[in-house]
Amino acid sequence: MARWLFREFRDYPATMTICALWIFIYVAMLLTQYTQGPPPTFRAWVLGTRGGDQFGDMTLQYLAQGQVWRTLTSTFVHYGLVHLAMNLFGMYQLGSLIEEWYGPWQTLALYVLIGTGGNALSALARYETGSHPAVHSGGGSTVLIGFVALCAVVGWRARTRIGDFLRGQMVAILIYTALLGLVLPLFNYLVRVPSIDNWGHACGAIVGGIFGFAHRWLERHAKSAFARWAGGAAVVLLLTATIAQGHEARVQRARERVAQRQQTLRSLSVVEALYRQDFRVAMLSRAPVRRGIRFAAEIGTSTAPTPGNEAPRNTRIVPKQERGVIPTALFYLESTRRELANGPTKDDFERVRGVLNQALTEPPSDATLKDFTTHFKPLALRALRTFNEANKDYIALAPPRNRVRPLPKK
Repeated sequence: MARWLFREFRDYPATMTICALWIFIYVAMLLTQYTQGPPPTFRAWVLGTRGGDQFGDMTLQYLAQGQVWRTLTSTFVHYGLVHLAMNLFGMYQLGSLIEEWYGPWQTLALYVLIGTGGNALSALARYETGSHPAVHSGGGSTVLIGFVALCAVVGWRARTRIGDFLRGQMVAILIYTALLGLVLPLFNYLVRVPSIDNWGHACGAIVGGIFGFAHRWLERHAKSAFARWAGGAAVVLLLTATIAQGHEARVQRARERVAQRQQTLRSLSVVEALYRQDFRVAMLSRAPVRRGIRFAAEIGTSTAPTPGNEAPRNTRIVPKQERGVIPTALFYLESTRRELANGPTKDDFERVRGVLNQALTEPPSDATLKDFTTHFKPLALRALRTFNEANKDYIALAPPRNRVRPLPKK
């Protein structure tokens, strides 16, 4: 296996490097999901891996924000093992053939040009047809279908038996891909599967077919200085797009941290409001009983009224209230566990949780309210401090047009 890989990298360096980058990005997407959230299910791992936006997939919304490099970086993002495996097989077959014709430098340049041009053209088509701006698109199939169309044009112009065979094979792949793109969405009603980017395939085929007409010229310049310059420019574009996407990923993670800290602050405010509401209701429920006791003491009788010695009507004991707001308060408190139930506020978090659990069975008192306030304050201060830190980091990274507005002051 190692010898085979070494030989393939030596003979087809551009093709094998692209395949290795595809695998690297997919593994990085999986690791990101395991570290930042719940691990993906087996079905998601095979058919629908998430997190492509952090690694450069494309939407009309991102392009409208000026993130044009995603037309290139999206060709390295794959949404599942099946998606990746199919594209790896096609890239190995077609990439090695094209690299034999044009050399590694021009192959790399063609990858960048077909990927960028095909995705840019497909974005324009999706915009004109009213596609939803938040639909994500990614994968190397835009380039692969471009390579297929390129080979079909080359075979058609060759006017030989081998050329006719190559043209027939490539046209069959184009027809099969088009039919698959039309039929597969019908199964979304039965089994949820990722959709195929038909516009990406069609526009990649258009751009690749155009380069097919330059086959003889590209073949003659396979080892020329032009090929090296074109390949070098492609490498520079790839590095520039990688740096831009890396910065955007940092901005996106900072924005998500700000949103999480905002949600923590909102959850804590809900917890405090609900508990204080429960305390006020408990005090109102207890007030008539106190007035009845005072009335009984004034007339020198027990709290039980006797005929002709009744307490005022407002001494009626209010039925025990439903403790409905406390479970909601506990729910919102649990949503902050990841941020607050550790480090210096671990004990405070558990104590506040204990006070809320106690309120499920008995009404709050002045003592429990004081206990709640004492231990709730460190949680609120820590949440506010972490929010300010996250917001400061985000402001340092994000351009002004992409900054979110701060929470309004109360």
